[in-house]
Amino acid sequence: MEAHAKPYMRNLTTGDVCSGPLIKFSGVQKVGDILHALRMTRHNGFPVIDEPPFLEAPELCGLVLRSHLLVLLKGKKFTKNRLLFGSKLLRFFHAFDFAKPGSRKGLKVEDLDLNVEEMEMYVDLYPITNTSPYMVGDHVSCQSCCPFLRTWPQTLVCHHKNTRAASDCWNIDKTRLYAGTYNGTLSRVHPPQGASRIRLAGSQISRDITSFYHFK
Repeated sequence: MEAHAKPYMRNLTTGDVCSGPLIKFSGVQKVGDILHALRMTRHNGFPVIDEPPFLEAPELCGLVLRSHLLVLLKGKKFTKNRLLFGSKLLRFFHAFDFAKPGSRKGLKVEDLDLNVEEMEMYVDLYPITNTSPYMVGDHVSCQSCCPFLRTWPQTLVCHHKNTRAASDCWNIDKTRLYAGTYNGTLSRVHPPQGASRIRLAGSQISRDITSFYHFK
């Protein structure tokens, strides 16, 4: 990226440049649905939403990286029923499997070899979900986000449309999420309900802004 943002970016907000529609996954998702999303988009990450029967109402769990999904599908640790695999899933992988690969050396969708039966199976996304993503409000200017994106080019970002209260972040009807990439290690297994929720209040907003990823 260039050292300085273009002057016109001062008049654009993150809400202006967000693209849609939102593509999201459940905590335990059908393999075929994940593969379809990876083939149809170039998104670097996707929101993971807790849904019934695991919770009474939809709730944001976090964001999962495209590269981590490819590793998970390549490992083929699937279940025939929609069940939680839990932390046991990570025993079949090494930490370096999820590390950032060198340029053009990572897995691609074309590297996956899944048959019809496997496409109908399920995979637990909780163990590889980042449960603490950064947030930016839709009113933030693109000019303000550019320096952060240049400094930390691999940061996972949620674009949040309503920042009035922390509780709004967990109402899926009031939230729009757009993911970038996350330069970190594996997240912890999905926390208990009500634990480690993202806080968005007052001056905290400015500290949570790290970057913005344009998907158009």
